[in-house]
Parts: sequence; structure tokens; C-alpha cells
Amino acid sequence: MHSRRTRIVFSFLLIAIGILISNYGLDNKLYVLVYLGSSAIVTGFLSIIREFCFLRSESEELSDNIIKKAKELGNSIADKLVDKITELKDYKIGMHLIAHDRFSNYNIYDFEEDGADTIVLFGRSVLHRLDYNLKKEKNKTAEAVLFKKLESNSRIRIMFSDPTSSIVERIAMEDGTTSAALYEYLARTIGVCKRLDALLLKSATLPNKADIRIRTFDHIPYYAYHRVNNKAIIGFYLSTTSIGHQPAYEIVDQNEVNIFDQYFNIIFEKGNQLLECQGSTGKKYFNQEHYNNIYNYLCTKLQKEIVDRLITGDDIKT
Repeated sequence: MHSRRTRIVFSFLLIAIGILISNYGLDNKLYVLVYLGSSAIVTGFLSIIREFCFLRSESEELSDNIIKKAKELGNSIADKLVDKITELKDYKIGMHLIAHDRFSNYNIYDFEEDGADTIVLFGRSVLHRLDYNLKKEKNKTAEAVLFKKLESNSRIRIMFSDPTSSIVERIAMEDGTTSAALYEYLARTIGVCKRLDALLLKSATLPNKADIRIRTFDHIPYYAYHRVNNKAIIGFYLSTTSIGHQPAYEIVDQNEVNIFDQYFNIIFEKGNQLLECQGSTGKKYFNQEHYNNIYNYLCTKLQKEIVDRLITGDDIKT
């Protein structure tokens, strides 16, 4: 009798421990613990069923009462597990593929939407494709869209490869493209910055929260990172894969978004200033010396007429 009671008590204890482990695992996204806890719960129930269905030697009344209590406990546990699993179903983790060819799906980078308070654009020549697609698909320019976002109080951070850096040649080699093509992309990107500066100089003032900072860097980036508020898109640069034919993923776990943001901020702080404008202070700064160095360098890699056309944006008609 005592050994049977001990087994029954142990079975209920096993179920209780299983519930605690499963709940802890679900709350902390430790799915191994969820499986262990579920196994303990199942083991406990099987042990109770064995005692009362296969080793039924105690009084019928006692057994029926215990079985009734076990069923009630089982239903309660099942309801709680269903609730937890329902919560887990809505929890997003990791990255989701949203485009096999990120440059053919411009809408995934749409930062024109209302409420885009924070915009981060990070990549090797991050603005050239945005400008190209805006002109072709919406009859707009990247600088005009960025300026409009500043008028809406947006905070914008942009960073791309320094065209004068020796890494450009290596990037082109890794991407399976020509260095001339990459220099053209960078010339278009520089052109957007120069034309945006012209728009900022013409404007009287910007709203108090408006803030844009554009910098260049001489590190090799292995992914492009675009974020609008909490929606973050990442595209990895795959070696020997053309820049225009690489997949894009949405980072759906906010903790992972924070990790990429931290990395971006570290690189950004080390970058070379090209353009800055803050509505709160009225500061408008364009690094003319850095721009001149970039322009002159590009003219050694491409024909001057081509560089001028790319920077003015005349190569793409709206």
C-alpha cells in the first residue's frame, strides 16, 4: 500500500516538475527544456494510468476519486500548454526569406511609408540601386525621397564603402563583377549625397527631430542592412555571386535586430563624415574635401564624362 502511494505521489510530483520545466522553457525560448518537461508530464500520466488501469488493487472508491482528480489536473495542464503553445506560435525568431533576388524586389526596401521615423541604410554602394529603382518605378529620386523624410522628422543613418579605399578592387573580385561596375555604383551613390546637399542648402530649416548623417568606411561589409523603424532587411554578399542576384531576409527577432544595430553603430562611429544635417541645431555640413578626393579618384578609374553623368544623375531619366 505504501509503495503504491509512493509511486502515485512520485507520478504527480513528476507531472508538477514537468509543468515547471515546460513553462520555464517556453518563457525563455529554451525548447530542449520544453521537450524534457513534456516528457516528464507524459511519464507521470502513464505511471498513473498504469497504477489505476493495470494494477488496480485498491478500493474502487479511492481509485475513482484519484482518477477523477488526475483527469481534472490533466485537463488543467492541457489547457495551460495549449495557451503557451498558442503564444509560441505568434513568437517570431530568426530570419525569413522574403526575396530570392533583392534588387528585383525594390518594395522590400520601401522607406517612403508614413511613420518611418528611423531609417538605416548600410551596404557597399547602398544608394545607387534605391535611386535607380525610384526613378524607373516611381519617377522619383533618392535624394528627393530622403529630403521628404527629413521634412517628416525622420532620423536617417547611411553608410557605404569609401570609393578611394583599396578594398573596392577586392570587393569587385569577391562579387564576381568588374571594378569599373562597382565604381559606377559608388559614383551614383556619391551623386545622391551631393544632390541631397544641394536640396538641404536651399531649405530654410528642418523640423527639430530631423537628423541625417552619411559616412563612408573602408571595411569590407559582408551584408547589406536596411532598417525602417523595427523592420530590418538583410542581404548577404555571397562570394562570386552577382550583387544584383542575392537573396534578402527579414530579421524577425528584435534581439537579432539589436545585434546588427550594435555592429552598425560600431562601424558608423569609425566612418568618415560626408554629410550631416540636424534640425535641432540647424547644423548643415558637407565634407567638401572628402567629396573632392572621391571625385578625383573616381575620375582616375572611370572617364570624367561618365563620372559627371553618374553624379548628376543624368544617366537615368525620370
